[in-house]
Amino acid sequence: MKLKDIRIGESYRVREWDDMDEEYGTEGGEILIPKFFVKSMRYLCGQTFTVSSIDIFENVHSVEGIEGIFDISAEMLQLPFPEAAEDGFEAVDISGFLI
Repeated sequence: MKLKDIRIGESYRVREWDDMDEEYGTEGGEILIPKFFVKSMRYLCGQTFTVSSIDIFENVHSVEGIEGIFDISAEMLQLPFPEAAEDGFEAVDISGFLI
């Protein structure tokens, strides 16, 4: 995801560690994303939050959903639910429901 895709007031999910590692690689326990995703941030993976602001250094700030102060970049984020499928039907995450 790129910074131009991030909208204040919308919700995003922090990408999973393995997903970011596969795309960017790691060194010394940190994912080599432009702002570094360090080990102490690993608990954020999979959490969803609402963006409250984006500062002049292109850090994304949370208004709710994530505790702690971290520099979060757009590369660390994804939409909280998969985007619409190519067939025009909206994909919905039902992993938490019993069917």
